[in-house]
Amino acid sequence: MELALEHIQYDYYSPATREVKQVLTDISCTIPSGAWVSIIGQTGSGKSTLAKVMQGLLWPTVGQNTTDGKLIKPNKKGKPTISPDVGLVFQYPEHQLFETTVLKELAFGPRNRGWHKDAIVNKAQQVIDLVGLDASYLEKSPLHLSGGEKRRVAIASVLMLEPKILILDEPTAGLDPLGRQSILQNIEEWRRQGNHTVILITHQMNDVVEYADEVIVLHKGKLQFQMNPMSLFLDKREELQSMGLDIPDTAKLLLTIEKVTGQRIQVASLKELDVMPQVLTLLKGRRYQYD
Repeated sequence: MELALEHIQYDYYSPATREVKQVLTDISCTIPSGAWVSIIGQTGSGKSTLAKVMQGLLWPTVGQNTTDGKLIKPNKKGKPTISPDVGLVFQYPEHQLFETTVLKELAFGPRNRGWHKDAIVNKAQQVIDLVGLDASYLEKSPLHLSGGEKRRVAIASVLMLEPKILILDEPTAGLDPLGRQSILQNIEEWRRQGNHTVILITHQMNDVVEYADEVIVLHKGKLQFQMNPMSLFLDKREELQSMGLDIPDTAKLLLTIEKVTGQRIQVASLKELDVMPQVLTLLKGRRYQYD
């Protein structure tokens, strides 16, 4: 399912100061169906606000948001209408867990939509497996799980409602490298199985190059780039650094080798599995030259 934003502006009104702050400015972009798109930017650049606009949780001050050409618009009372096709996993979602068992946690959304009990149980068994946990977790208290396990349960609760587009706001923040990698691999498997669309907000540039088809760069509420990872990190590195953004380790390695040898290594992507064999081949050849 494709998601498109046209000239989105979002203004935030502060009752305390009675001031209006423009958080998003004239953002237009298209998220292709079935793609993995990462959104990067410094803290305060508008990433989380953009995610809420994409889902319909926030209604833009100016502009419109469509999924597969269907306009997401306010209800009859003028309040935002959340798109049923777009699921959003908030930052630190484990703080929102409240039920006594994982099964009850997963059942909360579907039960409110009128699902039959048997359908809920069957779906819960499917999604708990998708996030890398076994069925025994369904009877456990989510409050007694580890941080990584809680994060998986929170993601599973969103997957229960079968979104076609999944937006994740820093889903691996605070997790160790292995936990982060495991969660992202589970999400990638889910995306591939159903040709779903994934939008990931992250500060982890190494994760961006491993999974993303495209990268959106936000800076001070404005969209600066929407490009493939290799072109962005190799050709726009100075612009990214001026925004306070880092580049992934594989890009740093390639740029260092190019600086030292004067030769740019041709790679299919900035994924580690694509970069390292080419680097080793080059270094091996140069070692024989020195011999």
